[in-house]
Amino acid sequence: MKSHRGSDLNALKTAKWLAELTGAELVAGKCSRLLVDLNRSEKNKNLFSEYSAGLPEESRQKILKKYYMPFRNQTEDIVENSLPVLHLSVHTFTPVLNGVARKADIGLLYDPARLSEKAIVDRLSMKLKKKGFDVRRNYPYRGKADGHTTALRKKYPDGEYAGIEIEWNQKLDWKAIRESVEIIAEEARRQSL
Repeated sequence: MKSHRGSDLNALKTAKWLAELTGAELVAGKCSRLLVDLNRSEKNKNLFSEYSAGLPEESRQKILKKYYMPFRNQTEDIVENSLPVLHLSVHTFTPVLNGVARKADIGLLYDPARLSEKAIVDRLSMKLKKKGFDVRRNYPYRGKADGHTTALRKKYPDGEYAGIEIEWNQKLDWKAIRESVEIIAEEARRQSL
């Protein structure tokens, strides 16, 4: 549980601060991805970790029913009732993975083919960089990889739905995180899709 896979260090605290500043509804996962990864599709081979993948089918279905489906359904209900919508998904990443340093402060994951997402990321990236943050696009993961925002993009067209995953480096202190969240919140409040 103490590993970067066990918990998203500061992600909940960061998401609460972002929701407070924007007035957005907060949907937070209630389990570790070591049980089930709420950001993966049901067909993804990594939906269950090596700890839970070997559980009996009945147990895995109970996990999906108790943790996965409520999270996904609540988010989708909010999106459906808020169109057009900007969906900000909060995550963190470990500063070192498999011995390789990940130096960016913030990663902005999005689909470059969706003009609304590209425009939002262009503005966010510029504003965060002006404040001295090392910001990278589609880092440390690809924005089009299997994830909750990717699934929602398949349901809603560009202009109706923009899903940006924001990844904070766990090396950042709370002061830096707060400063970056304030910039992101200001931009989010200005958005109208």
